[in-house]
Amino acid sequence: MSPDYPASKRTYERDLESLRDNFPQAVLRQEGQGRNGRTSHWSLTSRRGLLPEVLLNNPDMAIAFAILEQQAHSRLPQGVMQRLAPYWEQAHRTLASQPQASRLRSLFQYLPDTLRPELARVEPEIQATIEEALIQQQALTLVQETLDGFIEHHKLVPLRLLLMEDVLYLLAENPQATSDDDLILKLPVHRIAQARCDGLAHGLGIDPDLAQQQALGESAPAEVALVVCREVAQHLFERPIGRDQTLHPHEEGKFLLRTTVVSNSRLERRLLSGLEEGRPVPG
Repeated sequence: MSPDYPASKRTYERDLESLRDNFPQAVLRQEGQGRNGRTSHWSLTSRRGLLPEVLLNNPDMAIAFAILEQQAHSRLPQGVMQRLAPYWEQAHRTLASQPQASRLRSLFQYLPDTLRPELARVEPEIQATIEEALIQQQALTLVQETLDGFIEHHKLVPLRLLLMEDVLYLLAENPQATSDDDLILKLPVHRIAQARCDGLAHGLGIDPDLAQQQALGESAPAEVALVVCREVAQHLFERPIGRDQTLHPHEEGKFLLRTTVVSNSRLERRLLSGLEEGRPVPG
């Protein structure tokens, strides 16, 4: 013992061994050669912070994190995914250290539809530049690939990123627009070939929510009441079209649907394809 270390070396080793036994995914031991023979070097597997203790050895939480990671790809900004990487890794270490949890995880695989098209690939550098512009309120100069070639957009004001049917879009204001129809742009990020921040953004201060409504053809939330046939009711029971949706028996073979929706082109397509037999409820 010494004044700097009030306990013996063996005491510290036992404490470290106990920590490693309890948190194998967080504490790392490496054997090496010291001045007086072989020695052990101890460290944390991640210096970017560890999950709270209640999560470290909790297999249920580890499974939840692993499932969230599956669903997060292409749905979270790339910068967020990178910051979450240490937590995904800790969850995987917990699963690896507990075989029963690994077997349980195999029962929860959210697989895509076999007929679902391959997700559009976004260049990491492009997405990082767009995210930086959004955070730093920078203007963007972009080169967009189109069916007929390439278009260059100068000094766009980025408003937000939108994920629609697994395609990531950039919603932006175009200060150089000559008509109201060209003022708000919705650009597929995977079709942006070049992007650079181009100084501070100077636009009209358009509210992103209003811009989104304009770009997507959305209206303000509205209450809907319809009488639908059983087949349509079954479809809506499985896939609601709005918030606070309810379905109640109405007439023979009919159901009363009530919900709150925001009208857009996607909703209109669903209504046209699935609600032909529905009719509005008076009042």
